[in-house]
Amino acid sequence: MAIELQISEKRKRQCAKLVEISKAIVRQAFDQFKHEELGITWTGGKDSGLGLWIIRQVCLEKGIPLPKAMIIGEGDEFQEIERFVDRIKEEWQVPLEVCRNEDVLKAANYTLNATVKVKDLSERNRAEIKRIGFEQDEFPFEAESYVGNHLMKTVVFNEFLERNRIKGICQGLRWDEHPARFNDEYFEFKEASHLVPEHTRIRPILHFTEKDLWDTYAAF
Repeated sequence: MAIELQISEKRKRQCAKLVEISKAIVRQAFDQFKHEELGITWTGGKDSGLGLWIIRQVCLEKGIPLPKAMIIGEGDEFQEIERFVDRIKEEWQVPLEVCRNEDVLKAANYTLNATVKVKDLSERNRAEIKRIGFEQDEFPFEAESYVGNHLMKTVVFNEFLERNRIKGICQGLRWDEHPARFNDEYFEFKEASHLVPEHTRIRPILHFTEKDLWDTYAAF
C-alpha cells in the first residue's frame, strides 16, 4: 500500500491511531451484521481504496474473507483504473461484482451523450425516472447529469443491495471532502422506501482528512 513519501515516526503513530478508529468502526459493523449481510463500495480511487484496505486488515485479524464488494461501471471507465482494480482484486482476493445499468447502456448504444428515449427503458428504470420527477421523453446519456447519475449510480447501488440482501454497506466517504458531508455519521440507518431497500451506511474513514489519507498510504 505504501507510496513514496517521507513520514516521521510521530506522524506514522498519528496515522496508526486514525486507522485504529476506523478498524473499531469496522469491527462494530461485523458485530452488528452477519458477514453475508455486509457489502463494500469501491471505485478504484483513493478514498474507497483506503476503506477497503482497512476492512481487509480487520478481516485478516479475524481470519475471514472480505465481504462482497461492488464497483459501478458507468460505461466510460479509464483503462488504468480497470487494470488497477483487477490487480488489487487478485492480490487481496476481493469478491467483486461489477454493477452496471445495462438497460440504459443498451438504450444509449453504449455511446456517451447519445439520446436515450425513456419509452425504450425497462419498467424499473421508468419507475426510477418518475420517482425523481423527471418528466421529459428523452435525455442525453451522461452519468454525471441529474437523471444519468440516478440511473447509473443510485439505481445500480440499490439493486446491488436488493440482489445480495445487503443490510450494511461500507462507504469510503470523509467529512472534509464536501460541506454536505459535515453531518454524516459513522452509521446511518436508511428506512425502506419506494425502490430503496432498508440498509445501514457504514463510513469507517469519515475522520480522515485528505492529508491524513495520503500520509497513511505513505506510512503503511
